[in-house]
Amino acid sequence: MNDHRWERAAAAGGLVFTILFVAGGLLFADQPGRDATAREFSSFLADAGNRNRTEVAALLWGLAGVSLLWFTGTLRAHLRLAEGGPGRISGVAFGGGVALAVLLLASGASFAAVPGSIDYYPRLQADAWSAATFFSLSFWLFSAAGVGAAVLVAATSVLTFRAGAFPRWVGWAGFAVALASLFSLFGWPFLAVPAWLVVVSVLLVRAVGASTGPSTRESATG
Repeated sequence: MNDHRWERAAAAGGLVFTILFVAGGLLFADQPGRDATAREFSSFLADAGNRNRTEVAALLWGLAGVSLLWFTGTLRAHLRLAEGGPGRISGVAFGGGVALAVLLLASGASFAAVPGSIDYYPRLQADAWSAATFFSLSFWLFSAAGVGAAVLVAATSVLTFRAGAFPRWVGWAGFAVALASLFSLFGWPFLAVPAWLVVVSVLLVRAVGASTGPSTRESATG
């Protein structure tokens, strides 16, 4: 595969991330709620199917993080070309993408820690308090991932207005998405981030596909 095809594949990483993230989130959906009793936690952990789904979900989120890193690398190159100069804002966007990927991976791993330990150490008995602690840690790491997403999206929006990295409507939508991602503590607002990634990924794939002629910046904003 030549460099041009690798770039297009990396630009499509936002689409791959969204698929893996949503699939993993659906598998995480059966977790005990905040009002769950110790018996409900124990019942959840005793079910091998629940444990397996949780472990698969963590793996999917890990793969989603890898896809996001590839995508963010291509996005940074596109933003850097538009920005010119030292590329400070494009570097900030890249840092936000890395933070999002790492924290999301850590969130999935924390959620799967207790179910995975039960399968790995079958002679030990997990208690509900340990499970609730790791589930809560996963929840807060996910919330922190929303901050990384806000940095990524907001920095991209800034360069959309300052340097024409993307059409202006992407910039306006991006500021709204960045704000929503800060409320990922509530879960649902974070879904604006995968939607934004799908849109930007499509635009990047088109930009890379047209980069054999005009510059990437011109082809993305034209």
